[in-house]
Amino acid sequence: MIRISRLLIVAGFMVAWMSASQAADKYFVVKVTDFSKEHEYKAVSQEELKVLEKEIADEARLWTKIVQLSAKEWDSNQQTKGKAFPQGAISKRTLSVKGQPFPDQGKAQERVDKYVNDEEEKAKKDAERDAERAKTSGKKPEKKSEKDIEKENFNTMGRAMFETKLKEVREAEKAPKEEPAAK
Repeated sequence: MIRISRLLIVAGFMVAWMSASQAADKYFVVKVTDFSKEHEYKAVSQEELKVLEKEIADEARLWTKIVQLSAKEWDSNQQTKGKAFPQGAISKRTLSVKGQPFPDQGKAQERVDKYVNDEEEKAKKDAERDAERAKTSGKKPEKKSEKDIEKENFNTMGRAMFETKLKEVREAEKAPKEEPAAK
């Protein structure tokens, strides 16, 4: 009887160990959208996925604080003083898992490459279609005005300021808080 219970315990540990090792071998294809609404595909392990999810959750938690700090710095900057902080140009980062997990990183990377190639082909077709429409309509392609270029520059500056403030706040949170000296 004791032998059987020992065997069951050993078997239980083996099953737990095998399932833990299999969970560590999963790779996911994720689509990460950044602050400028541009996205990229990545093949990540389960640990990397958890880290990304935590980073994005922390950013969402700190969002209002970071925007306020960035806007405050924006107003104090001589170059941008008097202009509205481009909050609309900054979007929250998002993460979405595409499909099922893969058993190895090579297969996950193949899927990433497929997604990237599909998007490149779609962009190429869209550009060709737009060029054809412009040809048939007889309209010349519009050039960006100085106002549009200035707006893009301010949006880029706002995002950079936001990312800088985000790093500062994260580092401040990670730093151990000093306790007041005992009296």
